[in-house]
Amino acid sequence: MSRPDIYFDHASTSGCKPESVSDEIARYLREIGASPGRGGYESELRAYSLVNDVREQLAAMLGAARKEQVAFTYNATHAINIVLKGLLKENDHVIISSFEHNAVYRPLFKLFKENSVTFDIWKCDASGAFNLDELKELIQPNTRLIALNHASNVLGVRSPVEGVGKIACDSNVRLLIDVSQTAGLFPVNFGGFADYIAGTGHKSLMGPSGIGYLYVKDADTLSTLYEGGSGINSRSPYHPEKIPDKFEAGTMNYLGVAGLKGSLSYLSQYTQERMRNEVMELTAYALELLQNIPNVILYGPLSIENKAPVIALNVKGLFSSEAAYYLHQKKVCVRGGLQCAPLIHQVIGTMPQGVVRVSLGHTNTKKEIEELCQRLGDINV
Repeated sequence: MSRPDIYFDHASTSGCKPESVSDEIARYLREIGASPGRGGYESELRAYSLVNDVREQLAAMLGAARKEQVAFTYNATHAINIVLKGLLKENDHVIISSFEHNAVYRPLFKLFKENSVTFDIWKCDASGAFNLDELKELIQPNTRLIALNHASNVLGVRSPVEGVGKIACDSNVRLLIDVSQTAGLFPVNFGGFADYIAGTGHKSLMGPSGIGYLYVKDADTLSTLYEGGSGINSRSPYHPEKIPDKFEAGTMNYLGVAGLKGSLSYLSQYTQERMRNEVMELTAYALELLQNIPNVILYGPLSIENKAPVIALNVKGLFSSEAAYYLHQKKVCVRGGLQCAPLIHQVIGTMPQGVVRVSLGHTNTKKEIEELCQRLGDINV
């Protein structure tokens, strides 16, 4: 789990995977190698057991009533597209927040252009705080969906999901929550009030890329994004309507599922609380040091309360890409730019230059944070 450089880009993808991830992938390749639901022989049954086990763990994490309510996808973007394009019809109205990633914004913009789906943006303030009364005012008679990122991948601020859930329920509006930045670190058991929960395995869950998940409370609310083989009722020209098969056409990424099994096993042994405490302690230490660097501008709250381990900053006189490139030359990995989330940059006034995002994982150290701060302090413009 070691790297030759200093890695502060965990919000993009966790940089240090537990050995259990590669162990489970290798075990699948060596000992299983089959697709579940396509046979009945021993290795096929073991593949089925693998998929079923990981599905059960994800269902428990998301607060699903039944494991079948969780479908595997290729990433969170895939999951979000299933919801947006399977739910929304002509002239429907959607509310999204300033925290939303292009995974929501771009498919919704396409639906706006091609299907007359309209949307409003529920804006936060520069600290990342939302006013729930302002959300209520945005709801229209044709509002079909509220899409909400559990935490901004730029400011790291967590959104008021429970309050939004109550408003959505009272207004008979469906709710989609993206937990990509928080699952594994914070409780995301929102199945009791969310209609849809999307996430990915390669960020705070510390799994491999190419595997995501989608919780769907009621499969009848969504049409399919695509159809194909399922191993079920193959004589029929109609794709299965039963979840999870409805959203799992074709061969899924079984290597990704196996890797996710390894990461979930690691997380259960390490414990979410311990990991969260460690990484947020590091985040607090980083914020403390960064405030004392004269040429650094910080965005969002300086407290770790209600935050994920993500810090947004800029260096005075430099575009974020220039500052990031300087750090890269010093073997410090950060993410400069807009982080695929232009809406929040419009709020905090960092368009078009973006920010330098420093996102931490529990494998980082205080020494690495001190090295980052020294490198930032050394920049002369």
